[in-house]
Amino acid sequence: MCCAPSAQSKLCEGFITLIAILIAGAIAVTIATFLLLLGLDASRTSAVLEESGGARALADACAEEALQILNENNFGFSGSGALAIAPGNCTYLISKMGTQTLVESTGTILTITRHVRINLTKAKNQRVVVSWQEVGN
Repeated sequence: MCCAPSAQSKLCEGFITLIAILIAGAIAVTIATFLLLLGLDASRTSAVLEESGGARALADACAEEALQILNENNFGFSGSGALAIAPGNCTYLISKMGTQTLVESTGTILTITRHVRINLTKAKNQRVVVSWQEVGN
């Protein structure tokens, strides 16, 4: 047996110390690897959130553009358009159904796409925004 009281006891103590250091080192490497991977994942999540916010801003920008076009044409315009605003782009579609006007807008940055829908109605010779909301696909 390694740790019997004899001249080999110093050798046994060294062996036990070496094993303890190896175990502690393995635990430290595991913790360090976990923290690095956790930080990488947080960085990716942050980038996606930033792109998502940018895509929503682009969708809103195209919606504003569509409203401006409607205003300039006395709400007589139906059709579509697009804007290219770095780092992405957006499109809009204006459709009319009687006194209702619908503006659908999409903003895209890389692989992230956000959609906005605006419902307008005619009231006393002017258009009123009934709703402006983000919608799914």
